[in-house]
Amino acid sequence: MITIDRFKIIQDFLQEAIREYSNHNKGQAPGFIVIYRDGVGGPTFAQKVLDKEIVEVQQAIQKTFPNYNPKLVYCLINKKVTTRLFEQQNGGHINPGPGTIVDQVIVERDSNKHFDFYMVANENPTSATALPVHYNVAYVQGIEIAEGDVSFKRDFENLTHQLCYAYYGFGGPIKTPASVKYAEKLANYIHENKFCDGNKQSQTNSSLRLNLHYL
Repeated sequence: MITIDRFKIIQDFLQEAIREYSNHNKGQAPGFIVIYRDGVGGPTFAQKVLDKEIVEVQQAIQKTFPNYNPKLVYCLINKKVTTRLFEQQNGGHINPGPGTIVDQVIVERDSNKHFDFYMVANENPTSATALPVHYNVAYVQGIEIAEGDVSFKRDFENLTHQLCYAYYGFGGPIKTPASVKYAEKLANYIHENKFCDGNKQSQTNSSLRLNLHYL
């Protein structure tokens, strides 16, 4: 039986990603890190993520380099929501267009620094109801935001929308940011090919680790 140290996996992944970024940017480590955390369904698990996982992530990042403490945004994602959005048009109701964001009234939090919003980023068929994605900006570190200043909120919503266009496996916008879809594809790829069973002979070639070979 293989014992998996979850924190060690997170630590190794984050530190390797930061070092690779530094290697490709003349030794400059990223000063701003955004983490989209998928798979956080209910409020109980979300609270566990806030209480423990974010602390682990901070520790892993700070250990990468001496005195390294970048700005950090931790955003929880829930794709399985019961909320539905509609656009009223010509006396009827249609699916909202790609890029629709709702960040008022029906949201849970609406402050300058900690907020949540619903987004419909992709095109949806007329024969089905659009399913929005719920984004919850639960933790922000190192960013000074003045009272009444909503620029950070708008910038983050815009960033999230733009990242939905950055997926190499499709020509248009997808439902979630590209990094979330890549993580999902990679996890399924590893599971389907049994790369996590401890057998080193079943691992992919190390020269592929920085390429999107799993698409």
